[in-house]
Amino acid sequence: MIGYRPSGVVAGCLYLAAERAGFCLSQRRIADIAGTLPNTLRSCRDELLEVVTPVVEGVLSLIVTSIITCVLECSDK
Repeated sequence: MIGYRPSGVVAGCLYLAAERAGFCLSQRRIADIAGTLPNTLRSCRDELLEVVTPVVEGVLSLIVTSIITCVLECSDK
């Protein structure tokens, strides 16, 4: 993903994974946590959707469920 800061890519990954895992998180909340903007998050998510395969999506959901839980706990402190 050329042209994006790591925080934007992470935000896009987290949002995509949160959607797939059934978490109800707003784009604004994820962007704020990652230190980026919602439009960057959406752009990264859209690019990720072009390359994500079902296998990658399954693995991503399992891993990110743990990550999202941790991020939410840390951001609420």
